[in-house]
Amino acid sequence: MPEEFLPREVRIRDKLPAGEIHVDPNRFVLYLTLPKRRAIRYTVGVGRGNLYHDGTFYVGAKREWPSWKPTPAMMKREPAAYKSFVPGGRYEKGMPGGPNNPLGARAIYLFDERGDSYLRPLHNIGIPPGWPFW
Repeated sequence: MPEEFLPREVRIRDKLPAGEIHVDPNRFVLYLTLPKRRAIRYTVGVGRGNLYHDGTFYVGAKREWPSWKPTPAMMKREPAAYKSFVPGGRYEKGMPGGPNNPLGARAIYLFDERGDSYLRPLHNIGIPPGWPFW
């Protein structure tokens, strides 16, 4: 993995409680906060703009080599792009985990207080084995 995408410890401006996750979707990074204004910065994929909203979420699931299926809204927006996911298509039950899967090797699913995870997976997370958080 290229050096710039590896997790690294960084200094943060705000004093935040240790153990929180903060995501900057415009920079494709996730921060796992540590004591003393430090954090571990991870590179992540967050999907297309205008599909996410600000809020407080919790990590409800972590998956290695997750399967994936586009949402009905995605299929409606771009039917030609997702034709293999329609009934009778190659991936009608979803694409299995693997190098061609858009979620990559790892995904973290964020849930709101109602337990809804709709459109909040963080994917392609560059977390090598043995690093904190995973």
